[in-house]
Amino acid sequence: MKNDYFEKKFYYNWEKRRKKGCLVNILREGLRTISIILVIVFGSQFIVNGRTPSLILSKLHINVVIGLMIFVLILGAVSGVVAWNENEKRYKKNN
Repeated sequence: MKNDYFEKKFYYNWEKRRKKGCLVNILREGLRTISIILVIVFGSQFIVNGRTPSLILSKLHINVVIGLMIFVLILGAVSGVVAWNENEKRYKKNN
């Protein structure tokens, strides 16, 4: 019964999101992934080691920070594309 509810909710929400376009959805999912990664990394460092995000970034060389930013942005873009394709596949499968 709950599975039916979640399926209907997915189709209802995806129908609305799909109308906004591919790029908007890819950006949304990419930003969501980036946010989750940053919260987990910085949160765990703060809880376990007591390091704040500013302390962590101040100890790293600028090239390392730029490299990490590029890596996280690429990971976010890839996850956005994958999420779009998976949602489209799921939507088209049952319609």
